[in-house]
Amino acid sequence: MAIDTGFKLNLGLIVACSGYPHPNWVPGEKCPPLIVSHGLFDDVVPIDASRIIYETVKSKTSKFCELVEFDGFHQIDSQLIDFISSNMSNIF
Repeated sequence: MAIDTGFKLNLGLIVACSGYPHPNWVPGEKCPPLIVSHGLFDDVVPIDASRIIYETVKSKTSKFCELVEFDGFHQIDSQLIDFISSNMSNIF
């Protein structure tokens, strides 16, 4: 829901953690840069859900779109801020 709403707004970046697409979800035309972060061992939201988001968005836009998979569960990866910081020139 946050990604879908974010695609309808003029945002600089969307960071989604352990996201999943709603049924029949299609990204909108306005597609800000996107980072999807997901733990490989997430027992709440299957990692394939974030992989579907990534593949769907990647097929619709040439803007920055990355899937960050990490060794963890349903949590925010402590290295996510470092990833965002080191990719600022690629994102903007």
